[in-house]
Amino acid sequence: MSSRHVLTIEEVTLDDFDTYTCNATNQLGSSHGKIYVSGEADKVEITSAPMGGDVDSYDLAWKVKSFSPIIEYKIAYRKTKGN
Repeated sequence: MSSRHVLTIEEVTLDDFDTYTCNATNQLGSSHGKIYVSGEADKVEITSAPMGGDVDSYDLAWKVKSFSPIIEYKIAYRKTKGN
């Protein structure tokens, strides 16, 4: 005997951001898991090459998953030794 249950949140709003818990029990025992749903963007993944081709410029490219539009980016950089 097999059962599958799915929780789908359509048209997510701020009220949906919370911690959700799933509890499962069967003849073999029980288990639970938690997931936190937030509106914060995931960690940025840099997609550009580590070393640029130009001496005085660098094209920085990245991708990120986010529920809401990102309206601001803050980029911190520093010179490395030898530069």
